[in-house]
Amino acid sequence: MKKSLKTIEPEHILIIQTAFIGDVIMSTPLIQAVCDQWPDAEVDILTRPESAILFSKHPRIRRIYTLDKSDHKSKYESFLERVRELRPNDYHLAFSF
Repeated sequence: MKKSLKTIEPEHILIIQTAFIGDVIMSTPLIQAVCDQWPDAEVDILTRPESAILFSKHPRIRRIYTLDKSDHKSKYESFLERVRELRPNDYHLAFSF
């Protein structure tokens, strides 16, 4: 049986926005909508290092994680490091914009 997003009550939500700065700015209303839909949920964000500052003052963002796609490590290695860091948070929902 499928659950509607309107009926679930997630405790932890991860928002993924690793695009360029203009895309990040355009996605801020969607991020606010997620926060408004689930006001009791803890919301974390995964973004590029240069975009992290845009979320640093958002009152509903609990933690900001960064993924540097231009790092000298392989993209795969950087991604796996982030997965290991995020896994213990036990997210109930994740959105990628």
